[in-house]
Amino acid sequence: MSEQADPGTTAAAPASGTDRAPAPDESPGRAAERPSFDGPAVSTGVAAADAARERLRDIETAPLGEHVEIFDDVQRLLHEGLTELDDED
Repeated sequence: MSEQADPGTTAAAPASGTDRAPAPDESPGRAAERPSFDGPAVSTGVAAADAARERLRDIETAPLGEHVEIFDDVQRLLHEGLTELDDED
């Protein structure tokens, strides 16, 4: 007697040893949750981190083609902040 997958299911169970819990956005019937930048920003006390967070807010309204530029800016701001912290020591 062979077991056949129920036509209503979308995927077969993973093979033994590869079991893992689904990520939140993989849960059936649950929409992926997106972080929101609603509300006032709370200062981190680190100017570079605050500037990076503010730049990252632009991602919500920027066209997809501008996302790489925004991420590059955020990375640069954070790197500069870490460099400044190293220079203070």
